[in-house]
Amino acid sequence: MAQKKCVYMAMLVFLAFIWGENVLAANRALIIGIADYKDPKVNDLSGGIQDVRIMKQMALALGFTEQDIKVLAEQQADKQGIEREIGSWLVNGVGANDRVLLYFSGHGTQVPDRNKDEDDGLDEAIVPYDALVGKDDTLLTDDSINNLLARIPAGEIVVILDSCHSGTATKGVLLDENYQAKFINWPGVAASFKGNFKVETAAKNGNIVLLAACRDNETAISGRNGSLFTLGLSNIVAEKKGNTLTGIEAKDFAATFISNELRSRPNLLYHPAIDGSQSLAAKDLFLTASGAGGSAVGAVGPTVGATGGGGSQRSALWQKIESLVDKAEQALEIRTNKQSYAVGEKMQLSITTKKAGYVNVASISDSDNDSTALFPNRMVQDNYVSAGQTVTIPGNGGTFEFVAQPPAGDVLIAVFYTEKPLSFYKDGLKDVNSLFATVSKSSFRNFEVRATDQGADQNKYGAGKAVTRITTK
Repeated sequence: MAQKKCVYMAMLVFLAFIWGENVLAANRALIIGIADYKDPKVNDLSGGIQDVRIMKQMALALGFTEQDIKVLAEQQADKQGIEREIGSWLVNGVGANDRVLLYFSGHGTQVPDRNKDEDDGLDEAIVPYDALVGKDDTLLTDDSINNLLARIPAGEIVVILDSCHSGTATKGVLLDENYQAKFINWPGVAASFKGNFKVETAAKNGNIVLLAACRDNETAISGRNGSLFTLGLSNIVAEKKGNTLTGIEAKDFAATFISNELRSRPNLLYHPAIDGSQSLAAKDLFLTASGAGGSAVGAVGPTVGATGGGGSQRSALWQKIESLVDKAEQALEIRTNKQSYAVGEKMQLSITTKKAGYVNVASISDSDNDSTALFPNRMVQDNYVSAGQTVTIPGNGGTFEFVAQPPAGDVLIAVFYTEKPLSFYKDGLKDVNSLFATVSKSSFRNFEVRATDQGADQNKYGAGKAVTRITTK
């Protein structure tokens, strides 16, 4: 492999000598967005072009220059154009110390797997401008994209897909006058199948991270002002400029942004996902002076009312809790009264469950080896909620409150629902005077056992999360 790479680079130098081309290494960004599709059977997306503008500004904020960025919009984003630019713009002149950013906003879909490499019998695909419904060869499947990505010599490849590849979350493409689903049902594929785009080369090469707008069985949304996932990413990049921001943090913030935007439409709620290289997911998205992003250093920040250091690397326990949330079969709607809190401000949560059961709320910062059971607690130990009930924690005029304390940093708030009784407060380690119980790793192992030991028809639990910030301003 190393020998082939050396030969390849030597060829580039030779061609530069012949053609006078500049082959100096450079970071590259390719931004692709489609709003108005050629085939009238494909519904248009009102926010597609807005996404392109937003993403270009975001790329500039991340440290890419105007010369580093190429945009394919509308007719330019046909299948041939996308393949050509991934295979040339993201390859020629790019070196091992560089970072490549590939962004796509448009429709996703699923088609029958022709090469039999998918467990579910389906290939996930993005829908180019000139795709024709019913003609599989007009799409770009995950296999095709992976083959193109494998040619990119960059040391770091960040792929952002604001589309979805499952139709399970909606029966129609037009959700209402404000939102459209970024998925089209393909002939011959049942809408109930699950699936999401897979970056196969990420596991092998360890140099690719994928930020996806939603989970496998969810539908991403486009709005008039842009797609919610893209807007969420753009907001946190603008807020964090001059500091550090990892892909994991960006995904978490986008999830909170989407939840807040859809608070009046909980049936449309979806959750961003991250896949691929764990080390790249934990690196700074902002470019350093030397090119690619820097390593994340330090801890994330405090739990509400706790102390801890600042930084961006998630702890093992943070990742454990996130994993539990992501594996939940039922997505809970969780909203915070604000997205960030100045020291001294009070946090309030709103949680809605579809079924009656028991709700537990935990918080975690990377500076802590344990999480904190915020609810139930010593003041309120009854955590039973009725079906369809929206619970506000703490309630107005309640007997406890969540007050933001220094130092500044990120806080993960995780909510879990079970049909059988479960209390993080009672199961946690605490003294008699402790308001909040400490939930250890073993408590979460107990949670996993209890959540799955409810019988064949009751082996599912619900979960949701939000990432908030404490600021000193």
